Amino acid sequence: MQIPTHSGRSFSRSFKMIMFFFSFFLIYSGILKRQFFRLIVGAAFFISCFFDKEVVITEDGVLYKRNNLGRYHEELLPFTEFVTLGIEPKGERTVLHLLKGQMVRVVTIDSKYADDVAKMAKKSNKKIILEKIDPPPKMKFRRKKSKKKRKKRK
Repeated sequence: MQIPTHSGRSFSRSFKMIMFFFSFFLIYSGILKRQFFRLIVGAAFFISCFFDKEVVITEDGVLYKRNNLGRYHEELLPFTEFVTLGIEPKGERTVLHLLKGQMVRVVTIDSKYADDVAKMAKKSNKKIILEKIDPPPKMKFRRKKSKKKRKKRK
């Protein structure tokens, strides 16, 4: 079972095409006007058109799929390496805080999958600590009325 996440989503194809043409415009205008800053920014935009990243939660752990300039790389962080799984509900989405030593990985998923992820993590790692993180209460600030009385002008 794979659970899609909202973390690490790549740009859409239409946005990448716009970035692609905009990068060529920046490179072209940078060469014509001899403004090397435009040339560098255009090259950075051009290279960023070819990067993809996707984060998927599987039964084994958190899977990072990256495509960097044609090189495909997968990185699996198993649930057995994590010590704590913090679940923080935020409306229709839930933020997962995966704690591994000093490192914290943050993954955003739909709220309907939060219980499934907790069950998968507990099934893979019996020692994992499941924490529910409550959002802080909203504070209302009121201005204090000044005690100084204004002097009347004569």
